[in-house]
Amino acid sequence: MQSDEKIVVKSTRLLTNLTINPSCIPYILEANLLSVLANIVMPHFYGNKLATEQNKKMETYIQKIITRIYLSRPNKDLILKSGYLDCLIRTIETTDNI
Repeated sequence: MQSDEKIVVKSTRLLTNLTINPSCIPYILEANLLSVLANIVMPHFYGNKLATEQNKKMETYIQKIITRIYLSRPNKDLILKSGYLDCLIRTIETTDNI
């Protein structure tokens, strides 16, 4: 049986893969999935110092999601309602590379 953390990493990878297709991005934004990432998933992973390999994967996946959404130039109203900004701010707060 897989741990909850591995399932969350795989789910985030799936979300990352969905952003490859620009036509999926509005649906991702409407579903408010980025708010869930920013407010539930990211604090759990970045607060857990034991799973550094999984933290790196999550960081990579989330950065890809944010970048692909930005490059797709979605509707401003969708961005404001979607949790995209929460996710972006949380990423900036937790990234060591800045």
